[in-house]
Amino acid sequence: MAEQQNILVILGHPTAESLCAGMARAYAEGARRAGAQVRFLDVGQLAFNPLFQGYGAAQPLEPDLLAAQTDITWAHHLVWVYPIWWGAMPALLKGFIDRVLLPGYAFKYRKGSSLWDKLLAGRSAELLVTMDSPPWYFRWVTRMPGHQQMKKAILEFCGIRPVQVHSFGPVRSASADRLALWVVWPPGNFSRRHRAARLWWHRPRPVFVSRFQVHVYPRWLPGSRSPVVIPFGLPDQVRGRPALGAAPPPRAIFASNPQRELRWLLALWARAILPAVPGAELHLYGIRDYAYRYGEPWVETESRLGQFLPDGFPAAARASLRPQPPATRDRLWEAMRGARVMLYGGHRVEAFCLAVAEAQALGVPAVVRPIAVLPERVRDEVTGFIALDDDAFARRAIALLTDDRLWRAQHEAALRLQQGWSWDQMAERFEAEVLRAPARGWWTRVSTATRSRRQGTVAGLW
Repeated sequence: MAEQQNILVILGHPTAESLCAGMARAYAEGARRAGAQVRFLDVGQLAFNPLFQGYGAAQPLEPDLLAAQTDITWAHHLVWVYPIWWGAMPALLKGFIDRVLLPGYAFKYRKGSSLWDKLLAGRSAELLVTMDSPPWYFRWVTRMPGHQQMKKAILEFCGIRPVQVHSFGPVRSASADRLALWVVWPPGNFSRRHRAARLWWHRPRPVFVSRFQVHVYPRWLPGSRSPVVIPFGLPDQVRGRPALGAAPPPRAIFASNPQRELRWLLALWARAILPAVPGAELHLYGIRDYAYRYGEPWVETESRLGQFLPDGFPAAARASLRPQPPATRDRLWEAMRGARVMLYGGHRVEAFCLAVAEAQALGVPAVVRPIAVLPERVRDEVTGFIALDDDAFARRAIALLTDDRLWRAQHEAALRLQQGWSWDQMAERFEAEVLRAPARGWWTRVSTATRSRRQGTVAGLW
């Protein structure tokens, strides 16, 4: 299995509501769903003085800049997303680089020599750069001053290579036939006035990840009459697994944001499920604490479970719970494979539910409620159950925890029917549906699907 990659996405546009911001978030989301560890750094939100006073001046680094150095050191791959203004990057991003990539951290001059040590070697980078000029003009007429500066004079100088450059422009005059909006969250948010105005101004073609999104997308917004649904891809590590030789022990798993009905599930577990299966365990993933990531003892983070326990929660039921610390994607997938059933109540804004999709691809039967997108993730009575009420939910969970024949049938059906698409297949579908549409100008270039097999990610950028 390939080593998991650490990716740092750096947004260099000063404005949070910009095309660059949307591209950066889309890349980060795609990389996470492809199995990478991702951190996001928004330069516009950092508290620091971008006016560099020179190497000879005493200018201590602010806490945000020290944290940025920690993130850069952590990363295997750096993704810089920014616009070209007057031939180069914005001044704020340049100030960030001046303050962060310092001698002794990013490079070190050798005494008595004109050579230097490249202290950030071993990392690669991508530049996702927007511009109002056509890329051919920026390349052949102005000779790419901003690209040369970032690639050659900054990143490769510090040892970061290879550096891939992707140019997107002219943004201001891009054809509406070639603009797409990848909708990964509940589309009802677009009905807010300022967002709706931008949709009507740019008139992109919306690309949804589920039929549920199409159903709730406001009909008065552009693109509602010709929706495109392209589900998320699933990591290769969860697809194509063989059937298990024996049924797992009576172990259920919850792997989502605990605010998404964990309290409801725990109450039902204590009241109806556990009494029928006394030896069962419920493993809980997702009760994460960002302080834990930086070394806080897990016992302190585990105490957070208390806020999700219903009042009067029985001690026996508490003893059956197995709250887990934050896990890598590989460890989470193996935990899913070792579970007999996934239990998830769902949330009304669920747009795709990757946890259930991955569990099903791994062969884990799931019991869910008919909320939001969940009926699209489970084949009722084939790879799991869609329970209409609490009693039905409990009955189905008990059956899968105790009936080996039922578990076997749904386990093998999930492996056969719920493999989904790979990220490469998803990218190809996106290109076929959106990017290959005819444009009004031969010079218009909007977006592409960036594949990086070496990094193990495929991210949609639009």
